[in-house]
Amino acid sequence: MRLSIYVDNIQLFLTLQVEGINVIDWRGFALNTMKELGLRKRHMRGKSGTHFLIRPSVAVKMVQASGIDRQSDVLEVGGGLGILSQAVLQVCGNLTIIEKNAKFIPILEEKARGATLIEGDALKVKWPASTHFISNLPYSVGSQIFVKALQKKFSTITVMLQKEVVDKIVAKPGTHNYGRISAIAQLMGKTKKIMDVPPEAFVPKPRVHSSVVRVDLEKKAEVNIDEFQLLTRNLFQLKNRTVRKVIRGYLKRSASEEVWEGVPAKEKRIFQLSVEELVEILEFLKEMQHFPLTGGRKNPDKGD
Repeated sequence: MRLSIYVDNIQLFLTLQVEGINVIDWRGFALNTMKELGLRKRHMRGKSGTHFLIRPSVAVKMVQASGIDRQSDVLEVGGGLGILSQAVLQVCGNLTIIEKNAKFIPILEEKARGATLIEGDALKVKWPASTHFISNLPYSVGSQIFVKALQKKFSTITVMLQKEVVDKIVAKPGTHNYGRISAIAQLMGKTKKIMDVPPEAFVPKPRVHSSVVRVDLEKKAEVNIDEFQLLTRNLFQLKNRTVRKVIRGYLKRSASEEVWEGVPAKEKRIFQLSVEELVEILEFLKEMQHFPLTGGRKNPDKGD
């Protein structure tokens, strides 16, 4: 029997077990660990973009929102001090953690007992097959890891990122925040913002707010994700211009006028394009044998 009590305002995580009561002050634990490991706040805020979550209530809400259950196989990237890992293990015993920093492995062995640990860079190591992905991602590489997760066969992805990144992930076509990462995420599934998380929930305290987003991955029509990413990289550099102008800028030296005059949604501006319209443009350019967009200048002409 296990009873967990989360007292957010004083940031305690009490776990009543048959062996006794363990009380963890996560803020104090984070500060002591940083001191012992020689980690400076300035370094963590800057180069690594790592901020330790110290509010158990946030970790619990992430797990509750993720759809994880007893039968789930869960992958977490960046276990850190293990606060999210512990919340996952309260629900599911099948947890694998990829941790880049070797200094955190002994901590996770203690705080996330029962989890499988993989030491390595999540952008380089092979990911095990899992049903759910959940992580508090470092700001510095969070978007890259998120996009990699989108290409795996997860049921759900639940991650914490900078608020401005999450706002872009869930943004709708035609809105200010809509961009490349919005299109990629929404190509792969349904996105939903779960909650905002204040800087006070972390050590060291970041200069920006964070947010949690969930993506329910869906089986899409056969779209080559690498080609889609390349197309969106080309187009969203020029998100305020019309499709016709952008395509003409890329191809005017290697293609005829029928290409930019015949491209789907040619009068729309790039940031107004739905995922379906982006797929139509990709298929059109491939059919016309003008993809990738390498026939024109590296940077298309400026214009409307």
